[in-house]
Parts: sequence; C-alpha cells; structure tokens
Amino acid sequence: MKKNRHFKAMHSIAIIAILAIIGFSFIACDEKTDDNETTVDTASFAGTWKASGERSIVFTGNTFNYKVNNVTQYSGTFSASGSTITFNESNLGTASGNFTLTATTLTLSNHTWDNSVNGTYTKEGGSESVGGLGNKVYMAGYEGSSARAMLWNGDISQQLSDEGSRANSVFVSGSDVYAVGNEYNYTAGGNRAILWKNNTAQMLSTTRSNANSVYVSGSDVYAVGEVFEHLVGDKATVWKNGTAQTLSNTSSRAYSIFVSGSNVYAAGFVGSTSEYDYGNRATLWVNGTAQTLSTNPSNANSVYVSGSDVYVAGVVYVDGNFRATLWKNGIAQTLNNTPSIAYNVFISGSDVYVAGLSASSITLSNNSIERSSTRAMLWKNDTEQTISTPMSEARSVFVLGSDVYVGGFGQTNVGISRFAKIWKNGTEYIIGNASSYIHSVFVLP
Repeated sequence: MKKNRHFKAMHSIAIIAILAIIGFSFIACDEKTDDNETTVDTASFAGTWKASGERSIVFTGNTFNYKVNNVTQYSGTFSASGSTITFNESNLGTASGNFTLTATTLTLSNHTWDNSVNGTYTKEGGSESVGGLGNKVYMAGYEGSSARAMLWNGDISQQLSDEGSRANSVFVSGSDVYAVGNEYNYTAGGNRAILWKNNTAQMLSTTRSNANSVYVSGSDVYAVGEVFEHLVGDKATVWKNGTAQTLSNTSSRAYSIFVSGSNVYAAGFVGSTSEYDYGNRATLWVNGTAQTLSTNPSNANSVYVSGSDVYVAGVVYVDGNFRATLWKNGIAQTLNNTPSIAYNVFISGSDVYVAGLSASSITLSNNSIERSSTRAMLWKNDTEQTISTPMSEARSVFVLGSDVYVGGFGQTNVGISRFAKIWKNGTEYIIGNASSYIHSVFVLP
C-alpha cells in the first residue's frame, strides 16, 4: 500500500531524531521487563479502530495502517508484549509505547511518533475480528485496485502474480495446493487462463482465456473456464491435465467443475459473450453433453454432486427480477423472490448450503450486471440467513463437520473499501487489505 505523507522533510528529520533518542529509551526499558511478560496475540487488535480528529488505525494480521482524515500517515508491522506495543515503520524505524486493550477500546500512550497517535480508540463494528482461522483454511481471490491474484492460508497471504491477475478457485489435494484464474497478457490481447500448483504458474491457453474453477481427482487435475475465438466469442472449455476440450461451439462460459467417479460435471451458460445477458441460458454439461436448465435468461454458477443427486446453483430472470435459484437433478427451486444471486453450493450429509447475495436491485447495463445495496447470504436447506451488511457478497461455502465457512467480501462500514472476509459459523474474519476479494474457500480436516 502506498503511503501518503503530509509532513515536511524537517518534521520527518525531527521525528527520526526523537525516535533515536526517546524511542531507544523505550526499547531499553522493554529489555528490563519481567521475564514472565507474555506476548500478546496480534489477532487481539484485529479490525478498524477510530479516535477523535478523524484518526484511525487498521490492524490486519501483524500489520498496521495509521490514518488521519483517511490518508495514510504510517504503516508497517507491529507486535505486543505485556502492556507494550512496538511499531516498525519502514521510514521512521521502530517505536514503542504503552497500550490498554478491551473488546471495544484501545488506548495508546507514551508513543514517540508524534502526539497525535496517542489517545483512546473505539473499535468499529465491534464483532469483527481477524486471524484465528488456523492454517487449514485456504482462500483464493485478488487484492488491490489494479488486482493481484492472491492465495490466503489462514492469516498468511501469498501473491500469486503481478497486477492484472485474479485467482478464482482453490483446491487442496494431499500436500499440493492448486488455484486457477487469469493473468493479463499483452500478446494475447487480454487475460489468459492460469493454473498455479504450489505457487508455480502454468499457462493453460496462449490466447484470450480465463479459468474459473479447479478440481483434483486422483492424479488428474481439471479446470474449466472459457477461451476466446474470433467471430464466435468466448467458448466454454474444460482442461484435463492441461489438455483443452471445448464444451460448446457457440458463445458460452463455464464457471464450476465437479468430478464424481468417471463423470465430469461443468456448470455455466450458453448464449452470449457477456457474463450476464438476457440471451444466456443456464447449462449443465455432463461428460461434455449439454443440458439446458432454464429457458429463461439464466446462469449456472456452481455444481456439486452427492451420490446420485446433482445440485446446481445460479440465477434465473423471472418476472422482471434476477432470483437466486437451486436446481436438484434439473428441477429448479427459487431461493429468494427478491433480487438475488446464488454463487456456490455445497452438500454436507443431508444438508444443502448455498452462498450468494440479495440486493435492493439487480440490473443489466452495458453487458454487465449492476447490484445495489448487496447483502451476503447463506441458505441452508429452506432457511436463509443474512450474513453481513453493508455492501457484502458471499461467493463460496465449505462445510467441515459442524463448522460452516463462507468466503466473500464486504465493507467494514458504509463508505469504506471492501475487504476479503471469511464468516465461520457467523463470526467474521477480515482477511485481506483494502480492495480485496475472496471467490473460493477450501478447508482441510
């Protein structure tokens, strides 16, 4: 994150001098603390804290970002032990001071940056937290205004590619972690589909393309997406161990793949080059054979197979509204009669979980979909639950035992950038930095 500083060079020199003199004394005092003084988990600070004078500090993992009037003044890493908190700032070095922390307030005192940092901060959205997920929760998405493909493992973030990239799906098999998405390529004249295995990239197509979902069955690695063809547009495509098979000879896209035994299932649409278009028809492919799920404008976003039952989640345009829809063996069930979209389906035992969103309105404009006042939603069987507001979306759900993980993104408050988020059994964890998004979750036992 770029730092915007509004203090003059002489002021910076003065602060550095203070750090050299006073900051050292704090560090020296720290060295004399009780040997029994315990380290404080940085997750305890997680979230956004605000104080008077338009001051705020955002703690994510072991990083901090101090702002005044929403402009970054300092950022870096931090640690805490006993009642002492230590900040490491790339330009100003290390400074320590005292803190007291409750569930809703954070008080900083005796800090050596400048007096403006000291004071009492109140936690915004008091229930929000970061960290504590452990290292068995994998999340794929992207971060930053220019988009960089990201893979998160618990509190650890890994950038998979440079700017102009996205990771859309993650799957873990044994000790191997697979992700698919795209990178922008000037030679291809657009995105190209990418498979990452343990952070090493493999290009799936040399032409304009995208990979949306990955699934591993035994030693076989499957991915689905679309490849652009001149005069046709995008064509739904499945890759098996890097070898492409076209699913449709007309304009189409595939968003999800699932393998059950010898059968390969893919979900998407046929009809247009745009993700949402009144000409699209939700489609399920089984071993390359297409089945149209709806004669209305529609998309199929996710497929999951449990025994002999095939579940597909998506959206259908009915009576002037886009409505979240679940198909079981080809039979449609409307999940919400208000504007809504279902993005992902997961089956655990006899329970059916669907992640998506509801909105005040969903419209098509210039070949793209516009959503207003979205709310992350989780449907379990016939019961719906609003997970988060405001401006939030749930894109993925994974169930392990009694734990339900929902991945997506949302604002921490109205007017603030969206952050990648995980909701575990309803508890919210902020995963990424500003302008970050989670599109896929995979959890190991």
